[in-house]
Amino acid sequence: MRYLLLIFAIISYCFYPVYALDENINVSNTQQGSRVYVVECDDSFYPYIYFDRNANEYKGVAVDILNEVSEKYGFEYEFFRKLDMGYDDKINMLLDGKAHMFIIADRSDDDKLLFSQPVASDNYSVITHEDNSENVTSISDLELKKVGIVEGSAVQEYARQNIKNAEITYFKSYNAMYTALSAHAVDYILQKHNVYRSDYFRNELFDTKELFVIDNAQYEFCFAFKNDAEGEFLLNSVNSVIDNFNFESALSQYPDSSSVIIDRYKESKDDRWKIAVVVSLIYAVAITFAILYFYSRNNNDVLNAQLQMYETAFLKAQIKPHFLYNALGRIMSLCYVDGEKAGVLLGNLTKYLRIIYSTDNTEELITLEKEMELVESYVSIEKARYGQKIDVKYNIGKDCMDFMILPLIVQPLVENAIKHGLSKKVSGGTVNVTIFRTDDKLNITVEDDGIGMSEKALSNIFLDKVKNKGIGMANIYKRLHTYSKDAFISVCSTPEEGTKVNIVFPEKKEEKVLREYEYI
Repeated sequence: MRYLLLIFAIISYCFYPVYALDENINVSNTQQGSRVYVVECDDSFYPYIYFDRNANEYKGVAVDILNEVSEKYGFEYEFFRKLDMGYDDKINMLLDGKAHMFIIADRSDDDKLLFSQPVASDNYSVITHEDNSENVTSISDLELKKVGIVEGSAVQEYARQNIKNAEITYFKSYNAMYTALSAHAVDYILQKHNVYRSDYFRNELFDTKELFVIDNAQYEFCFAFKNDAEGEFLLNSVNSVIDNFNFESALSQYPDSSSVIIDRYKESKDDRWKIAVVVSLIYAVAITFAILYFYSRNNNDVLNAQLQMYETAFLKAQIKPHFLYNALGRIMSLCYVDGEKAGVLLGNLTKYLRIIYSTDNTEELITLEKEMELVESYVSIEKARYGQKIDVKYNIGKDCMDFMILPLIVQPLVENAIKHGLSKKVSGGTVNVTIFRTDDKLNITVEDDGIGMSEKALSNIFLDKVKNKGIGMANIYKRLHTYSKDAFISVCSTPEEGTKVNIVFPEKKEEKVLREYEYI
């Protein structure tokens, strides 16, 4: 186990210094003591503004304009970079005086803001599922359809005026809107044409397609400032540079946007391959060390005969590679913006694997307390992936924690609830874990308000042929009934309402107890 944890420590040490970035990135070299202005911006509006990860700085035509303004008027500026902020959050930060300008913003009629002369323009497009065969060729065809829009975007007012009878859903971010489209919670979305082209590769929107560009939905993108004396000074400074700025020459310095988008996608895929290789090595090394460890404990004929059983025990744990890919991928992405949070998440993943690989035999018993440590570690990893989309609540009796149960009983139920119930629901939901003790039995209930199951799926829930369910219900069912004829499991589910699983686990005091987990 110590070798496995050492590998993780080395990985975290290697990843952190390469990808960790400060949120505030100072990009100016003006004289010390001058006024420092905080600038918010879009991370991927190539070629006007984008973040170059290799150079660790912002680049683009808007940055070139800003540099000329800085040089002409002698003030210093720094970019504020926080990737989880939505468009409205950035505007509110500007209005609250925590930032002094925002590039590039949609021009609007908001009298609280001042907008520079346009730096760029773009048209909105109508996007839908790849398999959508409806004949939608104009904006009027979206009447009575389910349409998604990012809240606060320039197209919001246009949609209200031109598709009044559509069922419009407003989202806080592009990612939330894309998720809703993929989940068929909305059938169409309105998105900027060039932003969609960029996000198509970056967010792997391969199950979507652009139907058409809306000709009369063209919007200008500008520098934005708060409508006050300081904002007016900055506005005049920026406009004076834009008036004489050579956009054609500036744009020629940046490669064709299509090639840049594809190159970034290839870089992203390369990173994923690296993660896949690392995870596969960890997985192979962990199993190898585990088998060697069991073998070395006592090299006699009895243990040799049980070696195959131990290997099977690890297969029962079924820590699937894609789960590790997702977890390490999330850790890697956090290293770009929040090294401390990435470290916490890596610690949770390490703890999760430590508990899994410290199990001698999945048919021995552990305390409920140890099982819940595994559950909480797993949930923390999934929360980093889904954020506020999922919530897990616990209601566990104080007298339950020392009750001995089979390992990997509660955790798979929570995993199934998140993976098959909540993650496929656009708004997410809640998993309630309720555990109480009655005499010599433990009652375990895991209930979610996710998408539920059909009657057919429910009728097959305990069959081996049901695949891709992690440690499936058939596995739990067999293990429970092998353990005791008094063990009981039931599942009830209603489509669009949720699923409830109940287990009654009897006490067996004579059973062998699993050893304590090893800690470094």
